[in-house]
Amino acid sequence: MLLISFFSNLGDRSIDIKLWRTCDAVDAAVPTYHLYNSECDISLQFPISLESTGPLEALCQVLPLDDLRVLSVNGYHGSWSGSWPAQSWINMFGRCRAVERVDVNHGIAVQFCKALVLPVGCSPTASGAPQTLDQLFLRELRSLTISNLNFSIITGEDNKQFINELMILLRQRADYCQNAIGPSGGSDVEAVDRRLARFSILSCSIGQNQVSDLAEVVQDIVWDNHEGEYGVPAEPNWDVYEDMESDGGASEDEDVGSAGSQADSDSSEGF
Repeated sequence: MLLISFFSNLGDRSIDIKLWRTCDAVDAAVPTYHLYNSECDISLQFPISLESTGPLEALCQVLPLDDLRVLSVNGYHGSWSGSWPAQSWINMFGRCRAVERVDVNHGIAVQFCKALVLPVGCSPTASGAPQTLDQLFLRELRSLTISNLNFSIITGEDNKQFINELMILLRQRADYCQNAIGPSGGSDVEAVDRRLARFSILSCSIGQNQVSDLAEVVQDIVWDNHEGEYGVPAEPNWDVYEDMESDGGASEDEDVGSAGSQADSDSSEGF
């Protein structure tokens, strides 16, 4: 597991990188920040500008990330959506073909989601879409958690709200997974549900209707009932957090927008 955390203090910004060889968080929905103070295999900290990803891109090329399975990136409050362009995500983590879970928060989550439909390791086609599963960014991704983000922020030049753009991106990715030809160029594609297996939304500004819309484009959605700036912010469903910590899954009685499969947590070798 790789955990990247940004800190800002009176304008001075630093980055903290922690890397674990073994990890219990591949399938569990337990927030990865709980691991921050646990003993890790590699730990680095240095000053950095969030708007410049060059140094971090170079570092990611030499870190042992080929077998990375869990990626967690913690921005900071006020980090703007264009901080890490989608291509920077590709440059940093495009070679991480085994990633199954990503946790990302604040504004940097926007460009990460845009990277989910971009090709890696090849020249872009006229359509800009990956043509094989090997070319799909983080092709093994099953679980995505977004936290501390307003889903109604405006993203892109066409003034789309993030919620609307995200639904398009998730549909596109599912279509790419379904229609992409395998690495050998064969034509046999399994008739299985290619939508994202699990999408968790924690401490975000998002309404019930928006969550219901998102539930149509993923297999399983987990929401803590926190609406943020929308209407009456009902008491967050803390049972979500307690259940995730105890068994890595959502409560059977929890209204999370859709019923989906529960993955059992396991201990995994590799970062």
